[in-house]
Amino acid sequence: MCWARGALDDEDFNLDLLILYLERSIDPEQLPGVETVIQFKFTDVSKQKDWWLLVRNGSVEVCVVPPGVTCTSSSPPMFER
Repeated sequence: MCWARGALDDEDFNLDLLILYLERSIDPEQLPGVETVIQFKFTDVSKQKDWWLLVRNGSVEVCVVPPGVTCTSSSPPMFER
């Protein structure tokens, strides 16, 4: 929907829906190892800034608290609004 980006206001962004989309979009078979944690840090929201996707045993789980797995690598922010 790149054609709609210019018309979206801040209230149009739904973080819950984004995370749900990401959860459903991940193919566990395409990730290395038996367990992968993907952390998202949203700096422009006031509540629930950190989200995690825990991928293991062929499934993807959304976590709103740290999943108890140590992240061993990180990447700089990819997108900023």
